[in-house]
Amino acid sequence: MKTLNILFLISFVFIFTHYFILNGYGQIHPSIDPAYKLAWADSFNTVQLDTSKWNKTYPWHQGLNYFICDTNIGAVPMAAIKVWSDTNNNLDTTNCISSNGTLKLITRKENYLGKIWNWPLCSSDSCHYGSGFDSTCLPNNFTDTLYCWDIDVLPFNFTTAMLYSRWDFRYGYFEIKFKLPPLPEAPKTLKGHGGSFWLWSGGNSFYNEIDGFEINAYEESSNTFYKATGNSHFSANSGSPNSDFFSYGNFTPDAWHTVGINWTSNSIEYYYDSGLQYISYNHPDSLGQMAIIVTCGGSYVPVDNYCVPFDTISADSTHFPYTLEIDYIKVWQHNEDCDNNITLTNYNPAFYPNKLHKSVTMGTNVSITNQTNKSIWASDYILFNENTYIDNNSNFLFNTTDCSNIFYGRIRKDTYHEPLPRAFSYRLSFHH
Repeated sequence: MKTLNILFLISFVFIFTHYFILNGYGQIHPSIDPAYKLAWADSFNTVQLDTSKWNKTYPWHQGLNYFICDTNIGAVPMAAIKVWSDTNNNLDTTNCISSNGTLKLITRKENYLGKIWNWPLCSSDSCHYGSGFDSTCLPNNFTDTLYCWDIDVLPFNFTTAMLYSRWDFRYGYFEIKFKLPPLPEAPKTLKGHGGSFWLWSGGNSFYNEIDGFEINAYEESSNTFYKATGNSHFSANSGSPNSDFFSYGNFTPDAWHTVGINWTSNSIEYYYDSGLQYISYNHPDSLGQMAIIVTCGGSYVPVDNYCVPFDTISADSTHFPYTLEIDYIKVWQHNEDCDNNITLTNYNPAFYPNKLHKSVTMGTNVSITNQTNKSIWASDYILFNENTYIDNNSNFLFNTTDCSNIFYGRIRKDTYHEPLPRAFSYRLSFHH
């Protein structure tokens, strides 16, 4: 760790704005950064999934979840998200299982009649399509086009489960602790399976997305398992997004891992087992509030983003069931003090109000020595006066991020019964 000794022979100042960040003098994991607080969490200790925190499918239910992926064998059927366990609208507990302090999301090979929401165009302001529909034409929330809502029941050959948070977030550190299943005995493979942990704006025409990880559970060309990537996507409209990809390599099967996304107005940092893997600068301050989503694989293409169909015919066919196990999902956000400008005449961590302040000014002769995992955050700037000193023994982070747009709130309504049309940006997400 280098020494930072800022000495100006004339009166001068050093200002950090959100266009210039000094964070090379210390890298602190966000979960232990004293300027952050635990804002939201689920450790899955309840007998059933906590439906005050999660929905079990997309807001438009399973519209599009049938024959959607074009491959060299043509369109292939997808796995149905198994929401209900019976006709009395009790939530399913066979593919989404909470037990022994963890949640299991399971993909199975089984015949299942799944509800599909269709959205045919309205004709003369009235609906005349199928059965079980709402007789009133509905706007699709993003254009003036009117649609009808029709519920159909179609046969699926596979079932799966997923999580879609009922809360939206903007900025913060998002972490999941998870375990992938052990590899099957040869010649079976995990072809078609996957798993993803991501943030997505959903329900609008903008393509805003941060993917903590997306897993191809079996890559046939290289005969490798659990190849994982992280990425972010931004588009100010429904056109082609700006995307930023990187590779984690291959995740170890049957072992607990953590993946985290630290999203500030300056950057998107990706952590794997507490180590910083990659930093993206792909419009972090332009991404809007997003939900947390976990998909097991097969939930919107046969394997999320890779368009690989399950193999049920050959000798090395796909192994079922496939279980993605989750220990917790947690969100840390800054302690906010957005209205106050702080001036330090000295630094004492026992008395420093460690929050995200409007600005921080380091007074003359401030000395920081023998400090570990400490930080100073500001929204507007951090200003250093002459003779500010940081010694070789300190692990210290100076950083800035926008204070005014941190968001956690807006609980989503019950998505199992509301006729919400699918987002246009959902179609784009097929082409990662």
